[in-house]
Amino acid sequence: MKKFLCIALSAVLCITALCACSLSDNKPAEVGFEAMDTFMSLKIYGQNRDSVLKNVQGSIVSLDKLLSTTDKNSDIYKLNNAGAVPVEVDKTTVDIVERSLDLCDDVSGALDITVYPVVCEWGFIDKDYKIPDQNRIEQLLQFVDYSKVSVSDGKISLLTNMQIDLGAVAKGYAADRGIEICRNEDITSALLNLGGTVAAIGAKPDGSDWKVGVADPENSADYFGYLSCKDKVIATSGGYERYFIGSDGKTYIHIIDPKTGSPVDNNINSVTIVSEVGIKSDALSTALFVMGVDGAEKYRRENSGFDYVILTKDNEVYVTSGIYDSFTLADNFKNIKVNIVD
Repeated sequence: MKKFLCIALSAVLCITALCACSLSDNKPAEVGFEAMDTFMSLKIYGQNRDSVLKNVQGSIVSLDKLLSTTDKNSDIYKLNNAGAVPVEVDKTTVDIVERSLDLCDDVSGALDITVYPVVCEWGFIDKDYKIPDQNRIEQLLQFVDYSKVSVSDGKISLLTNMQIDLGAVAKGYAADRGIEICRNEDITSALLNLGGTVAAIGAKPDGSDWKVGVADPENSADYFGYLSCKDKVIATSGGYERYFIGSDGKTYIHIIDPKTGSPVDNNINSVTIVSEVGIKSDALSTALFVMGVDGAEKYRRENSGFDYVILTKDNEVYVTSGIYDSFTLADNFKNIKVNIVD
C-alpha cells in the first residue's frame, strides 16, 4: 500500500512539475537596448530562454562594434581610413561584406554599400544637413562602385577615397545570427525586433501567428497595417526615418540613389519586405525603394523568395499575392486603395 502511494505521489509530482514548466515557458525572457543607432527589443520563450537572450543580445552588440562607421576600433572604420591598403578583418566582417556585394550585384546597384561618402555629404551622418553642389556630388560618385571592393584571404581593400557602410544590411544580418542562435538552442518561439527589422521565429507560444505592425509614415508610433506570419523576417525602409527640409522647402530623405547621388524622390513612402532571410529582407527594402513601384514589380516578376508591401505618398498600397491574405490595413487606413502584385 505504501509503495502504491509513493508511486502515485511521484506521478502527481511529475505531472505538477511538467505543468509548472509549461506555464513557465509561456513567460518570455525580454530585454530592450540600443544598438546599430536604434532601439531593439528581444522576446524569447523556452526553458533556456535567459541564456539564449543573453547570447542573442551579445551577438548583436558584437556586430555593432565590428560594423560601426564611427567607432575607431571597428573593422569598417579601419577599412574606410586605410586608403587603398588591404585591411585584415574579422571573418564575420568578410562574410557580411561578401554577401552584401552579392546583393548589390543582384539588384544591379540599386543598393550600393560604397555610397557612404555621398550620404555623409548630404549631412545624414553628422546631421549637419545641406544640399551639396552638383559638382561635388559628381566628384564623389566617381568612387561609388561596389564592384571595386576587393575581398581576398581575410582582407578587404577599397580604392583610394572609397568608403563603405553596411547600415542597409546590418540589422538583417544580425537577425539571421539571432535566428541561428535560437534554432541551435531549440527555441521555437521568439520575436526579435531590431528597429525596423523584425524576426518572427516560429509561432507564438499558443501556436498562432505573430502580428507584426508596419509603421505609419505620418506617425512612427502607430501602424498603417499588420502582417501575420511565422518564421519570417520583415524589414521596412521609409523616407520618414531620417530627412530634412531644405531652404527650397523640399523634403530630402536619407535613402540615396547610388546612380544619381541624390535622395530618392519617386512617390514611395515605405517598402516592407518579407522573406525567410534577414539580410535579404533588409537589403531589398532599400533597393526596391530606390527602384520605385514599377521597378519593384519588374524585379519581383524576375526573382522569387520574397514578398513586399509598398505604401506610396498618395496612399496607395501594393501587396504581392504571396502575403495578400496575411496583410491587414489598420482601421484608419481602411479606405485606401490596395493593389495586388502577382
